[in-house]
Amino acid sequence: MAPSSRRAAHRRRPRRRPARPCRRCRPRRSARPAWGTGAREAPAQTTDALVEVRVGRHDCYDRVVLDIAGAAEVGYVVSYVPVVTADGSGQPVPVAGSAALQVVVRAPVQGFDASGDPPVFGDDLYGESQLAGWKSLRAIRFAGSFEGQSTIAIGVSAMVPFQVSSQLDPTNHTREMVLDIAHVG
Repeated sequence: MAPSSRRAAHRRRPRRRPARPCRRCRPRRSARPAWGTGAREAPAQTTDALVEVRVGRHDCYDRVVLDIAGAAEVGYVVSYVPVVTADGSGQPVPVAGSAALQVVVRAPVQGFDASGDPPVFGDDLYGESQLAGWKSLRAIRFAGSFEGQSTIAIGVSAMVPFQVSSQLDPTNHTREMVLDIAHVG
């Protein structure tokens, strides 16, 4: 094969690019956290309680917000895993979707429901029916709280990029751990 033919054949091979969020969601050169599929970690620990898990839909991503009742920095580890496991027991916590994000928040859990009762291992925080039609999120389950940390299982449509940040809500004096999960498009 002639050298020019080899170069032409090489150019025709499709390049495999990693999944990335849509252009509108890619960070501009700023302090925003980077999108990716690798594990994210913050080392802080707090005694302030995890009090609520909320979700929201945006044009390019689905958002999960974990509210911590206090202003202290919160530590976390967020990563894709084959199976989310419960704090303490190590029991598997199956979750809907083609991929699972394990979110370990270094904060104890406090009541999520109207009566202030904490969730029970395996409780659906947001079930499949509540997230039907969402582009990335499939389900969110409580995987337990043990020795000052709480684990949340998040089922997603595929192993898509995500970003994690922590911010202070100055009005309520609470800490928000924000997890954005990209829509790939």
